[in-house]
Amino acid sequence: DSAYQGRQFAAATAEWTAAAAELRAVRESLPTLLATALRLGDEALAAGDAARAAVAYAEALAVAPADAAAQRGVARAAQLPAVLAAM
Repeated sequence: DSAYQGRQFAAATAEWTAAAAELRAVRESLPTLLATALRLGDEALAAGDAARAAVAYAEALAVAPADAAAQRGVARAAQLPAVLAAM
């Protein structure tokens, strides 16, 4: 933005183009980030680690707030301590 304000339009265009490319890369990585977070949450649940599962599922929801698997994972992680205590 400072390049634009300084009327250095070629530099500003280059900076905005680079930023747009970085944003595209982040957007393209979201499915992988979601899958990884869900896998880590599932692994943590299987290991009986509710805290680690909750963190992983929260990360999944940060990537995809409407993801049903992430929402179910958060609920399961919240219930895990009670389930383990009842065993």
